[in-house]
Amino acid sequence: MLKFKELIYLYRLAPWGNKLRSFRMLGYTMLGYLMSGSFNLSAILINTLAVFGVLLFGFLINDFYDYKIQREINFIGFKIEEGSLKKREFFLYLLIPLFLVFPIFFIGRFISVSKIFLISIFAGLFLIIFYSVPPLRLKERKIAGFLVSPFAVSFLFLESFSLLKQPELEIYLFVIIIFLFQCYLETLHSIKDFHDPKEITKMTLKDSLRFLKIFSLISFSASLFLSFINRFFIITAPFSLLRLKALENLDIGAIQKTRTNLFSPVLSLYEFGFYGILGILNIF
Repeated sequence: MLKFKELIYLYRLAPWGNKLRSFRMLGYTMLGYLMSGSFNLSAILINTLAVFGVLLFGFLINDFYDYKIQREINFIGFKIEEGSLKKREFFLYLLIPLFLVFPIFFIGRFISVSKIFLISIFAGLFLIIFYSVPPLRLKERKIAGFLVSPFAVSFLFLESFSLLKQPELEIYLFVIIIFLFQCYLETLHSIKDFHDPKEITKMTLKDSLRFLKIFSLISFSASLFLSFINRFFIITAPFSLLRLKALENLDIGAIQKTRTNLFSPVLSLYEFGFYGILGILNIF
């Protein structure tokens, strides 16, 4: 059996090598709660644990198949190669996070569940599993593999928002902003993969740098256009320009450090803090 510290690395609760923490994507779930401007403690706790469990499961199965198929030496691969983790034991660790998901099937006792909520859950699960697992293994397909993450986080946001409130037009339009931002982050990810010969590269380094600017400009344009529908969409415009400006000093050799720095102007995550505040105040 693995020690407690080893479990932290196994489930990516702490970074090992060049891997990001598994719970980072919970930020989109929290944003969904904030944007709804509603509150139900029981439902939020059950749903957050379920999403957390799905993320742990998803990243764990991704690391396993990356090791098995690409021979990537991540923490799972390191432990298997070392002989301290048997493949049969791994599948036990894989099932453990699903116990966090189980209570969500009873969430209807605490809150009325909408169709959007259910669709988002199953769509997100599908993407997370088949991103890594053969025979689909969408990760190996250049376009589909690139788009899985933007679609997955969009469903994460919709899932948590629709848990507390029925989405209206502005929220579906806001998903466009989230989708474009995650495309930008996925492009940063592709630059990181370019430095690892065992990773599947979805585009060349030159194209990745070009698409970083393109996604920033598309976000800027979308912000201006959507602001005619809801004036608060203009928030994205200055942050898109800030990202575009920060790319001028992007250190490709330190790209992983940039991706992990939540305060980096290259990421400019503060944008979503403003949206969250508007949601809490119910003025978005």
